[in-house]
Amino acid sequence: MDKYGPSVSLLNGVAVAQMQAGAFDKAEKALKDALVIDSKSSVTNINLFVCYEQQGKAQEVLKKQLMCLIAFSAQTLNRLSLISLLLVW
Repeated sequence: MDKYGPSVSLLNGVAVAQMQAGAFDKAEKALKDALVIDSKSSVTNINLFVCYEQQGKAQEVLKKQLMCLIAFSAQTLNRLSLISLLLVW
């Protein structure tokens, strides 16, 4: 990794190995670093969700993401439908 720099694939591999070893904080950091390189990587986002799930943080993170979506979309989407979605959650 030092010679060529990190890649999304390499960081995901490192994170999976760290999760298997129970080092979820290190895995989370590697996955966040991978998202800096490619924020749309579905593999990275799925692995990050698994990492959060293993730490018991998945629901908290999903709520934060939903709140960000509401804040970002408030001007263009129907606020009531988003708020009702949140209330159902």
